[in-house]
This record gives sequence, C-alpha cells and structure tokens, in this order.
Amino acid sequence: MPQPRLLVSALLALFSCADADTYSPPSSASAANTETLLEWMTDLERPSRANDLRSRSAQRSSYDRRNRTPDDPENWFANYDRGNFEKSISRGGRTEWVMLDERGPGAFVRFWTANPQGTLRFYIDEMDEAAIQVDLEAIADGTAPFPFQPPFAYMSALGLNIYLPLAFASRMRVTTDAGVENESTGDADLFFHVGWLSLDGARVEAASAETLERARPVLERVAEELVHPPRPMADDEWMERLDDGERVVVDAPMGGARIVELTLRPDRLDDASLRSTVLVMSFDGRETVRTPLGDFFGTAPGYNEYENLAFTVADGAMTCRFPMPFAERASIWLEGTNGAELEIGVRRGGVDPDPHVFHAGWRSTGIIDSGRQDVRLAAIEGEGTYLGNSFTITNPVDIWWGEGDEKVWVDDDEFPSFFGTGTEDYYGYAWAQDETFARPYHAQTRVDAIRGPEGGGVEAFIGHSSMNRLHVLDAIPFEERFVFDMEMWHWWFEVEVVVASTSWWYAPVNGDHDFPYVRAGETIVSHEELGRGPLFD
Repeated sequence: MPQPRLLVSALLALFSCADADTYSPPSSASAANTETLLEWMTDLERPSRANDLRSRSAQRSSYDRRNRTPDDPENWFANYDRGNFEKSISRGGRTEWVMLDERGPGAFVRFWTANPQGTLRFYIDEMDEAAIQVDLEAIADGTAPFPFQPPFAYMSALGLNIYLPLAFASRMRVTTDAGVENESTGDADLFFHVGWLSLDGARVEAASAETLERARPVLERVAEELVHPPRPMADDEWMERLDDGERVVVDAPMGGARIVELTLRPDRLDDASLRSTVLVMSFDGRETVRTPLGDFFGTAPGYNEYENLAFTVADGAMTCRFPMPFAERASIWLEGTNGAELEIGVRRGGVDPDPHVFHAGWRSTGIIDSGRQDVRLAAIEGEGTYLGNSFTITNPVDIWWGEGDEKVWVDDDEFPSFFGTGTEDYYGYAWAQDETFARPYHAQTRVDAIRGPEGGGVEAFIGHSSMNRLHVLDAIPFEERFVFDMEMWHWWFEVEVVVASTSWWYAPVNGDHDFPYVRAGETIVSHEELGRGPLFD
C-alpha cells in the first residue's frame, strides 16, 4: 500500500496511550436545557453514542385519519392530509387547534407547514398561557422576531420549516389559531408536521422566552455552524489514491478512532460513472457501507452541487462529515472504473470498545408501475439510530408524482411513529415546487424541469428529481427494528417510474438490514425508457 497510509497508521499507534481522548458519553440521568439541546443541532457525533441520553423521536401530523392499517388497502393511501387536529381548546375567547399534546420530559424539535397562517403557540408544562408564540406569516415574510429567523425558521420552496428545540419537563401542547376553516369539519385547514423527542429519565429545564434569550450566544454560534459547517477537528490528515479494488486501511490505537471527514475527488463526474462505481467501507472487520459513489453523498443521479450539515458537493469534490467510529480498523475502497483522490481526517481515542459504527445502504426499485403502494427505503434489525436518506425518482410525464406519505415504524409500533402528508413535505418543501435549494437538514438538489421558450410553460416533473433529509436534532433511535416506507402516490396510475434511495444510520458492527448487495455497473434509467400509459403514447 502507499506509504502515507502506513505513516498515518504508525502515527495513530504512537499516540494511542499518550493522547487518547478521555471523552465519556453522558448517562441517561443527564440534564437537558435550551443550551444543551441547541448543541445537539450541530453535534453529528451524538447519534453514534449508543449510551447517550435516552430519547425517542416521533411526529404528529395532519395525515388523513382514515389511514389506520395496511390491512385496509382502500384507506391506507387516503389523501385528505389537512386539518385533522388532536382536539380544540378555548383560550382568551379564541379557538385553538391542538397539533401536539405529549407528556414529558421531552422537547419539541421541528415544525413544517405548506400554508403558514395564524399564530403558533407552545404551552409548556402546566402553564395556561403560552410560554412562546410566533406568527407563522411573519416567519414566511421574514419579519418574525429572534430566534424564529433563518437558519432556525424559514421558507424553503413554499414550505415553512422550524428547527428549534424547546424542552418541557411534564407536558407540551402546540396549537394554532389559523383562521381558514374546512367547511366539512370546522377545523383550521392547515397542513402540519410537529416533531418531538421523548427524553426518558432526563432532568429537564423547561424552555421559555427567558431561556431563549439566555441562550442567545449559543444560538448565534449554532446558527453560524448550521450555515457554514466547520471542518471537524482531526489529529491526522492525509491523501490517498483510490482505484478499483485498492484499499486504504486505518488501524486504530488503543481507545479506538473515528474518521471525522472524508472527501473524494472522482476522476469522472458524469451521471453514469458516479452510479456505476461503488463506494465500500468496512469497520472492525464488517462491511457496513456499500452504495453507488454519487448516491452516498446525497445527490444523485450525477454531480449536483449543494451543502448541508453533513455533506458538501462542490468544486469537483464530495465530502461527508458524519463521524465514523471504529475500535480496531477501517477500510475504504472503490469497485468500478471510476478512480478518485481520497482525503481523510482521523481523530484518535474516545471510542467505546463496541461502538455503533456508520452504515449506508442503497436500493432501487427498478422500473415499477405508479399504482398506490408502499416503497421500502430501509428495513433494519436490532438497535441503532437513523440519520436520514436521499430520494430520487425518475418520472416520464409532466404529472406530479409526490403525494405519497412517509411511514416510519420503530420497534413495536402498531402504527407508524412518523406518518406524513406528502413526499415533498417530508423533505421540507411544498406544493410540488421545481426549484432546487439546500438547507442545513434538507435539500432538493436536482429537478429536470423542461422549460419552454421565454414566457412558455414548464414541464416540471419529467426526468430525475433528487432530494434528501438529515435527522440530527431529530435522529431516530431504535432498539429492535426500524422500517422506512414512502408511499408511491402518483396522480397518474398508468405510468412507469424508478425510485432509488440511500439511507444512513449508526448500528453495532453486526447489525442486520435488508439492503441489497450493490455491484459495480449499476445504470441509470432515463425517463425516455419508461412507459407513459395510453393517455400519452
């Protein structure tokens, strides 16, 4: 192997005793307050720590309540995903609709809507008055007060997003007084997602306007890190050449090590080369990453520049900042004809003897019909923490394909912990928008909109569309199983489509999953190869 790899392995061993990191993860009795939860927003290492503060991640949404069980296929894909509140309450002579009412300790972490209107209120613990409130229309037009401003609250391709942790000790109620009512139900006609964490056993300081003001310095620093992700601190950095089958091996010192940044500069950036070459990684003797090279970095097919908290694709390079801990040895290699320059940063020590290691898997449906069905994105057995996914669809017609809801099953769920309201809603935008964007936790990196002459129309949905979402603040721990399905809900039944997806997660090195064994030579199906049905043929 090339000398730089041997040199760095030797350096790691040299410092194994003297400079090993003495970090020990917090126990389940740890405290949580506004500042500590804000730190979670940019802490990509926290989800890898198996014995960190116990949390459970879940979502409430306006999904159609006729959805009850997959054993009732007639209603399992029902699509009236607006309104559908938990209940209503009366406060100060006004009606408020309750979107979330959960017992603590825990934390609100995310809100999304497609039609921002009215006031969002947070009733924390047993208070009869809202501890925190914000006008959603003010967020939409950029006039909301601190801290409901980018990058914590913003519009993205017509979707309003809030990512801001608000802790509660005993109870959290989230309400809206949105004025537009549904004529049939009398409810406010709002599309919504509300994400929250259960923090079992934690000592929690409840959020308030005062704790947010106290945390202003942390908010300002975290905001900068979200918008401009810093380079992780590394003890050793070096470069290698990767060609077909040649491996770069890193041996850990006592106390383990972690890859904190991995950058590849492929020889070829065309769509076909990035799909046909496979990136493979193994940790502690077990292969845990096997995906097409381009897909691993959250943007595919092809090379589409963007940046979020965990990935940067720019200037001919592709970078991943998810930490990759290992106790003994890590190996990285490519399979296929596309070589690359590898830059790697490693930090020594601070790794559990049996760490949760980084995993990534990829799957493609191949050509399928667009009828109602649940498309499997991930199925993982055992314990771990889910970090997010990328999603690519190839569509042959100018008809919207994305009414399908995410359905996330965790452990012994009898009904999904996450049940969404539309594919683009899960990825943080709305109303089938064809614009590309990149935010700290979500992005749409490619839309093959076919545009006519100036003043002409846009065939927005023909070709490839690619998007991704990270779960960092709202990482999803699981103890027994994790299943992520996305509905195929196309507005036209009689066409063919292709869906491809990459998932990222942490799990023990011997964790099990159902991702296929990806071989070099995977190809990309063009929309021109897909059947369009009798209406279009």
